[in-house]
Amino acid sequence: MNWAKFFIEKNRVTVVFILLLLLGGINAYLKFPRSEEPEFTIRTCIIQTYFEGASPQKIEKLITDKIERKLQQIPQIDYILSQNRTGVSLITVKVKDKYKNLAPIWQKIKDKVKEIKDLPQGASKPYVWDDFGDVFGIVLALTGDGYTYRELKNYAEDIRSQLLKVKDVAKIELYGTQQEAVYVEIS
Repeated sequence: MNWAKFFIEKNRVTVVFILLLLLGGINAYLKFPRSEEPEFTIRTCIIQTYFEGASPQKIEKLITDKIERKLQQIPQIDYILSQNRTGVSLITVKVKDKYKNLAPIWQKIKDKVKEIKDLPQGASKPYVWDDFGDVFGIVLALTGDGYTYRELKNYAEDIRSQLLKVKDVAKIELYGTQQEAVYVEIS
């Protein structure tokens, strides 16, 4: 069949066909979901434990194996990968894709890790890194000549409490706050 000849001879069919395509494209464009910052969920956490000076084999036997055995009791976990380096154990935990609310699962993982009491002396407590999904949209700086560091911190905390009331603002962190110290000098 010669398509060019068909569309030239049946020009009314051609016009209707083109209009349908055009309307379908406009409709798809208008209804297509879009977001400036689309949501995505990171289903991975890392458990990090330090044991200064220990060999990778020793870390695997004394730390990594114990943590992995505890984590295997959690049915929501898809897989566990571990890396043992000199002085550090890194365990990557991946949660199954079917789970949407990850907060209770992260809490289960933290609770299971806290249950481990027989880590070797000198090893740090295992730390669970589960907040990879944080996205910083805006970075603000606060300065003020003639104000003390304490006054600037108070203003920053006031601004923070006001911004947390704004829709879709979930987390605000303050960086660069000065550690307060009191110096007593005796003459």
